[in-house]
Amino acid sequence: MSEFGCCGSVLIGSLHELMADGLASILRESNCGDIRVASTPQSLLDAVDARTADVIILDGCMSGDGMSLIRTLVERGHTVVLVVGPDWSASSILQAILAGAAGCFSYDEDPSRFSASIRLAYQGSFVMSRSIGQLMAAGAYGIRQEVTPERLSSREQEIAGMVARGATNREIADSLFISEHTVKIHLGHILEKLNLRNRQQIAAHVAMQKTDS
Repeated sequence: MSEFGCCGSVLIGSLHELMADGLASILRESNCGDIRVASTPQSLLDAVDARTADVIILDGCMSGDGMSLIRTLVERGHTVVLVVGPDWSASSILQAILAGAAGCFSYDEDPSRFSASIRLAYQGSFVMSRSIGQLMAAGAYGIRQEVTPERLSSREQEIAGMVARGATNREIADSLFISEHTVKIHLGHILEKLNLRNRQQIAAHVAMQKTDS
């Protein structure tokens, strides 16, 4: 566990001071560790250059053209969780996930659930608001497709769940006593059956299945 607490070092990026302060207060009350705030994209980049953040919570209004800021942060190795308003469509959320976001939450998320989810993101899991999952499930976008004509096998379901929790191919292989090559084959089958393109979409699909249950 990080020296900063159960969520490590958290950096909140938002153009809106009240929102940033509110999120910081929620996380501090939950003992989520060292919390910092950045009010512009450049100050956020400067902050992570100065000191690594374990989790970056990014207001949707700071995501950048074409999700450029999300992509930049992910390419630098950071875990990014997006917080968005009701103006965000399923298509925009999908773009954020494709850019590498490790989760997405709506402004009206329950504070205690939000804090718990940030802990999960810190541990490597994909996280999503129930309302965001429902929005995605209702959208006609590629992230959620019905399994046709085959359903995932029990082993494929197991591996998909481990991907959603942030496990690497090596970790999956070690846990299931199979080779990394076999894991890659299973992942290929999962992507093909679900009409998905990458691990982030698998994680999002698993998260959305949970919202429907």
